[in-house]
Amino acid sequence: MNIYDIDNVSFSYSGKFSAISGVSMTIAPGEKVALLGPNGSGKSTLLRMMDALVFPDSGEISFMGRVLIEDNLHDEANTFFRKNVALLFQNPEIQLFSPTVFDDVLFGPMQLGIPRDEALHRAEESLEKLRIAALRDRSTHELSIGEKKRVAIAGLLAIDPGVLLLDEPTAGLDPRSCRDLIDIISSAGESGKTIITATHDLHLADELSDKAFVFSDEKTIIASGATNDVLSDTERLREWNLTHIHRHKHGGRWHEHEHKHL
Repeated sequence: MNIYDIDNVSFSYSGKFSAISGVSMTIAPGEKVALLGPNGSGKSTLLRMMDALVFPDSGEISFMGRVLIEDNLHDEANTFFRKNVALLFQNPEIQLFSPTVFDDVLFGPMQLGIPRDEALHRAEESLEKLRIAALRDRSTHELSIGEKKRVAIAGLLAIDPGVLLLDEPTAGLDPRSCRDLIDIISSAGESGKTIITATHDLHLADELSDKAFVFSDEKTIIASGATNDVLSDTERLREWNLTHIHRHKHGGRWHEHEHKHL
């Protein structure tokens, strides 16, 4: 059984502004998938639909064979879904609201009915894994963007979901934090979790995915396939607005060349 079956899904905000148009894909258990495309191409909206925060105007999204509609997400069914799927927002401030870092990381497991001793153990373990144990008693409002993102990720890992939905996970992080996060996500993928990452960073897609879907400015999928194959097609990457001109200085003179971030 597939983790997700997405069939001809479309969605618009306020019934006026198209965000996704005719998107279809399947994602199998344990797959590592990249959603590639420029800003505003619908990647974040699709992740929100996969997390059942918004629902399609047309088409269907099924999770493990069950259609994601509000009527199917009550009581036990909702708890099962929330235990198995977790979304990291691009802006971590959206998902941090508890008085302290530790309270925030602990919140998810406790809300999902995990026994308190086990929830406490998971929270402590997540803080150590993200190297933020020293922040445990700090208010999340006092943290830097990078620290907030680490706290948000620690909260997701404490739930221990089978599916991680990641929206530009390295945005706002310094190089060392990026490396740490990529290693943590890679480890989660190696443990059998399904990882779905929305990004326009081709380097990130190269490390974190085996399969890629490319979104266009028209909010639809224009290409898909093995990540290596997608990223090796330089001409089409240029068409898809996934390369940029890199300027650098050598011997007092500026040089320009196309850059793919690989």
